[in-house]
Amino acid sequence: MPAPSRPIVSPLTIEEISQRIEKLRPEKDSHIANQHVVSRAILRKFSTKIKSQINLIKFNLRYSNFSLKGTQGCGRVRDYARFASASLERKWNLIENRISPSLKSIEEGSALSSAATLADLREIVVLHYVRSKRTYEIHQRSRLKHLGHAAELYGEALQHPEELFRMFYKRFGFYAAGPEAIFKMLDQMIYSQTPDLESGAVFRVMVEDHYDKVRSIVEDWGVQILYASDGELLIGDNPALSIRRSEDPASPPMQVPIGEAEIVFMPISPKHLLCLGGQTESGDLDANSIFESNQLQLLYAHSEAYFRPESGLEDFALRFCQHTARSPEFQQGAHRDS
Repeated sequence: MPAPSRPIVSPLTIEEISQRIEKLRPEKDSHIANQHVVSRAILRKFSTKIKSQINLIKFNLRYSNFSLKGTQGCGRVRDYARFASASLERKWNLIENRISPSLKSIEEGSALSSAATLADLREIVVLHYVRSKRTYEIHQRSRLKHLGHAAELYGEALQHPEELFRMFYKRFGFYAAGPEAIFKMLDQMIYSQTPDLESGAVFRVMVEDHYDKVRSIVEDWGVQILYASDGELLIGDNPALSIRRSEDPASPPMQVPIGEAEIVFMPISPKHLLCLGGQTESGDLDANSIFESNQLQLLYAHSEAYFRPESGLEDFALRFCQHTARSPEFQQGAHRDS
């Protein structure tokens, strides 16, 4: 499948990031602790009413165990965005409020005939692509790399202590009393340059900007609604996957940055797979396609997957974990986060 067209987007400059942080700073303490990375409206589609309660199966991939949970206890991250998160949640809610009507349109068969619904479906996928555990982990790796680089520079400086004492005098106007004062100065120098990284302010700005840019990339992409007639889909806690087929037919599709992806797909119910890329159309998923979707959801999940209690997918999930598909060696070849 040829890759869909996409506009060229530029990253934020350091000055732009700083300006946006200052604009948000008055609301920095306006915080919502529990933030879903898989919308509850989506999770409800994977749920079943059991003894007057709506539950789904939560599968922990790290420990290969199952539990019956309500949607409130699934697909969420505590303190996902720690800085001015309330305004970000309000922005996400504008999209989440359109999920149920969009899913209803799909079930009624009218989604593809409405430009507004197609736009909403793109937004739903983009929201789950950006507001994800994967996005957070990539940012955390970048943060640690930044701090590690700073610490490395100061580690080199420690090889020349006389330079550090001169630096201390130049900075404070008096001589350091001893090594403890020098180390305190180094701590201040490292972390004074990165308070907005540590507070979550940079992540808050970057994740919103990332969302806006991905929206612009996919705004003209085709929307495919595929129906699983023979089997059921599950959904992982990184549900919207941007993939490209590997050159090696024996290897699974790779998760790649959206600018390199052939398609972005996301299960939105046990029976419906939503895809961005290609032509706008509906179609059916055969058993092999259902298997591949479920396999990729488990492969690229952070730690959890969810499915309908009566789906019979427990054996599939356990068999998957019994193999080495999620071993570090495998993921090193299958993941591309750059």
